[in-house]
Amino acid sequence: AIASAKTELIRPEDFIPSDYTSEIVARVYEPYQQLLRASNAMDFGDLLMNMVYLMRESEEVRRRLQERYAFILVDEFQDTNTAQYELVRLFAAPQNNVFVVGDEDQAIYAFRGADYRNVMRFREDFPDARVILLEENYRSTQTILDVARSVINQNRNRTPKNLFTRRGQGERIIISECYNENYEGKFIAEVIEELRAKEGRQYRDFAVMYRTNAQSRAIEDALIQEAIPYRLVGAVGFYQRREIRDLVAYLRVVHNPNDVVSLSRIINTPKRGIGEKTFSKFRAWVETSDIDYTAALETLAHGGETPLSGRAKKLFTEFAQQWAAWRLRMLPGQLVALLDEIMADVGYNLYLHEISDTPEQALDRTENIRELRALLHQFDEDELTLSDFLAEQALVADIDRFDDDADAVT
Repeated sequence: AIASAKTELIRPEDFIPSDYTSEIVARVYEPYQQLLRASNAMDFGDLLMNMVYLMRESEEVRRRLQERYAFILVDEFQDTNTAQYELVRLFAAPQNNVFVVGDEDQAIYAFRGADYRNVMRFREDFPDARVILLEENYRSTQTILDVARSVINQNRNRTPKNLFTRRGQGERIIISECYNENYEGKFIAEVIEELRAKEGRQYRDFAVMYRTNAQSRAIEDALIQEAIPYRLVGAVGFYQRREIRDLVAYLRVVHNPNDVVSLSRIINTPKRGIGEKTFSKFRAWVETSDIDYTAALETLAHGGETPLSGRAKKLFTEFAQQWAAWRLRMLPGQLVALLDEIMADVGYNLYLHEISDTPEQALDRTENIRELRALLHQFDEDELTLSDFLAEQALVADIDRFDDDADAVT
């Protein structure tokens, strides 16, 4: 929220809350800025906002930069935000030698502050600008262009375009509406097998495109269930994604703490102070005693005698007590509640942001977890157990990887 305010050039003193969430933002915005100043630091939003205000308020700086850059070129102009647009306008003056390339129809970054209406503002602020429409398409058939245009024409505040291609009319597009993502995955698998049988197609002739990474789960499951080989391009398989592997490992440990691989993965994820040395002490106790990991955790959870002492005992006791509470949730119809309780207890949502390089990556990870919750919800509706979920997940998670020459769906 603070980042959004900065892209709109709203300083702390100008921030006006409109609801409960923005009221919280208003309370932390100024202290946050004070911490940045005390650290002699700026975040990404500051780099843009402060530069705008510097150029607005300092005639000397503005004139020096405007004289230094005689020509301004901007690509992907539809993805600029308010602060970036204002920088373009300030840098370009007074010569106004500015060249931008953009298309409102391709604006996809509104979630991080981009405003496609900057294309309209550009025409208003630079009324003498010459507009050149690039209407020839080199990738698609005319049918695809016509269908895309019939959809995008419903948008307002856009530049009308008449896209054409020299690649011919192409085949007709078929639209099928599916009940949910699972039916969609099954439909895709059925169409692939049907065309293989009728037209002699190979798996490598098929490509499946989806909008977000989280949507791959239902498609992957359907392909695996039908024994259809596939490979992911530019992405990691759903069950191989870091956050999914973490949370499934937690569920495995709740179900079976003797799964040492899963226990090793989650014992310090997120960090709870149990390093390799501390974990080695715990493992040494289990492996040299006539008990298993389940009995060891139960002993700790109930305050029993153990060879652990000091900080190691305290940390493992806290984890064991959490684990014991999670075990109580291990009931049919309680899988979503179990996942939510685990995430809340270990602070996993905060951890997501710590391991993400960008807000977009954090959002992508959040969507993956949302998809995992949706899958658990299906098991809850069918009154299936955690054991049922883990058994099915094991079947679809460990699939072979395919090389570039393999006959596989992309």
